[in-house]
Amino acid sequence: MLRGYAVLQRFSHRSYFTRQYPMTDSQSEEKPVRPSVRSVLKSLVPLMLAALFMVAGILVLVYLGRDQARLMNAPLGDLDLVPLVDASPLPPLQEMQGQVLVLHFWGTWGSSSKADFYEYATLYGAYKNQPGVKFLTVSCSPGVEDNLDKLRDDTVQFMHNSEARVSNYADPAMYTRGRIAKMLSSGGFQYPMTLIVDQKGIVREFWLGSDSGTMSQVHEAIKKILAEKSSQVNSADKSRDK
Repeated sequence: MLRGYAVLQRFSHRSYFTRQYPMTDSQSEEKPVRPSVRSVLKSLVPLMLAALFMVAGILVLVYLGRDQARLMNAPLGDLDLVPLVDASPLPPLQEMQGQVLVLHFWGTWGSSSKADFYEYATLYGAYKNQPGVKFLTVSCSPGVEDNLDKLRDDTVQFMHNSEARVSNYADPAMYTRGRIAKMLSSGGFQYPMTLIVDQKGIVREFWLGSDSGTMSQVHEAIKKILAEKSSQVNSADKSRDK
């Protein structure tokens, strides 16, 4: 009897102590909280977006790589360009072989074309009087070339405002652009576009769109092709001397 009373008293004292002095978090056992499905999905959103951007970037590189594979080292073919502003009639492409040709397609209506044109004009001026290099600047309308007078006026106005001194041609029937477009996977044409054709009429480099470092790359590519030609001439001279 006395023993049962003691146990009852001890239990009552413990219950009273717990009510008066509850256990802290460190003393109690926490039950793990399971995250909700919504919170898990919310935490995965940044990772999913990053993965999508990465995949998109890879697809763009693959796409551009296909264009590069089809256009690089391909013969340019005939040109159908007519003088537009301060330009002289062009001889057939066969007669221009032996020169490095730089073709630049642009439009006064495109913001990227205009932003890129200032650097292009500087490069054009640097090579303007250099033998063995010829720049062919092609001013283009956003659509079908059905009004060369307007294209000429817009080009002249842009040249005047920018104080650029660049000769311009037109591609009136879009024949030249059409041939290049067929060599691209997209079958379309993007402005601005710059191509370098070597002395044999082969496309060696090309650039789509506008980038702050494009014209520096064009300059380096021209120097590389000219150096190759110089090396070939020197080798031929040495062979004759033997």
